[in-house]
Amino acid sequence: MKLIRLAAALCIALAAAACLPVTTKAPVGSSASLGADKSFYGTWMGHGEKDSSPAYIHFLNAKDGGLTIVIVSPPKGDDAGDWSVYAASTADLGGNHFLNVRTISNNGEVPGAGEMKGTFPLLYRTGKDGSVTLYMMDEDATADAIKNGKIAGERDAGKDGDVHITATAAATDAFMQSPQGVALFNKPLLTLTRVK
Repeated sequence: MKLIRLAAALCIALAAAACLPVTTKAPVGSSASLGADKSFYGTWMGHGEKDSSPAYIHFLNAKDGGLTIVIVSPPKGDDAGDWSVYAASTADLGGNHFLNVRTISNNGEVPGAGEMKGTFPLLYRTGKDGSVTLYMMDEDATADAIKNGKIAGERDAGKDGDVHITATAAATDAFMQSPQGVALFNKPLLTLTRVK
């Protein structure tokens, strides 16, 4: 799997995946306080569980008070490499840390309509060694939560249709900080280690 060819939110290896990650209409933390976790500032290396090559992930201060993320996957062999740019914000809810990501461009190209439906929420946890692990929402489990009325949303047509949370900002925030909401972030995306 390639580390950077993503059509969304730091979503490593999603170009080869059948569907995009879960999106939200309102960024997680919208009803509380969105900002930029300054501990991200700087350059990191990212590795997914099955990735053999790292990507370099640059977290920069954005003028809107959030973060700009630039990811570069260097050339390797016949692979010319990739680069992508994201707008992001962070929020703390119920003792959990969330990173909201919206795709700006992939290799200089504007993302497709499917990617523009919202932001991609990630949960992040910092390890004792200073590394940061990002977790994605489980698409099927989130679709089940929507189907069971736990949170408003929809799944696109087809067995592997993309999942979109359409709840209001307040309802999204309440759900995401609940044990049921946090449990949906069970898919490790990648682990970041700071470049010194």
